[in-house]
Amino acid sequence: MSEQRSARVSTQEDDLVQRCTKKVKTRGEVNLNHSPDCMEIVPVEVKDTPIQKGSYKKTLLTGPGLEGDHETSFTMDDDEPNPEDKWYKDDGDGVNAEKSFNTCPTIPVSKEEFEEWCKPWKNVLMVKVLEKRVTFAFMEQRLRRDWEGKGKIHVIDMNRDYFFVHFSDKEDYAHALMEGPWMVAGHYLIVQRWRPFFLSGSTEVRKIATWIRIPNLPIELYNHRFLWRVGSAIGHMLKIDRTTSIHSRGIFARICVEIDLAK
Repeated sequence: MSEQRSARVSTQEDDLVQRCTKKVKTRGEVNLNHSPDCMEIVPVEVKDTPIQKGSYKKTLLTGPGLEGDHETSFTMDDDEPNPEDKWYKDDGDGVNAEKSFNTCPTIPVSKEEFEEWCKPWKNVLMVKVLEKRVTFAFMEQRLRRDWEGKGKIHVIDMNRDYFFVHFSDKEDYAHALMEGPWMVAGHYLIVQRWRPFFLSGSTEVRKIATWIRIPNLPIELYNHRFLWRVGSAIGHMLKIDRTTSIHSRGIFARICVEIDLAK
């Protein structure tokens, strides 16, 4: 048993020695058309398996760990566009035509909205110095001195030499409107009640508040209702003079009326 085992081992060693001592043949010494004796060529049957090309989505869904329910739950077609990726609207013909730019768009405003926006301007007077231009600082100083009483005023400089004066107190507003005429730098100050879109059109002075004297009026007619009817016949009646209302002056009656200069 031991002799056979030693003989077998020596044979294997001898075979390894022979293999290791073989010379390496160069490219020129090797005949590529003739197979060496130690090489056995075994024919292998190759089956023609068609290569199936799939979409990128399918390769992602059928990868490792993705088989099963994912393939049945995701049923979007590759050719169908995703509606979430659509950031534009097609026209009726399917062409996204560019609309022409409207240089004068129409902005809808309801009557209720406009009336609500006009409420903060109800206590505003529009003033202008007649035939003289004055600075904003000078105008603000003079108006604060003459018109600020119980509340505060806020002066806003506008175009065409006009100023808007906003009153926080209604009595100060009535005082400025009815207790004129007012003078600024030796020139008359035109005082008008605010009206919408005044500066957008013609800025001609149309309405002013003025005091009217009615001389030789019988003392019996120094009545509040009668004088109010007289002022309403002339224009928009605003106020009756205090001395007239208490019958302390009989030479003339004095009323304040807003008159329309266009009439």
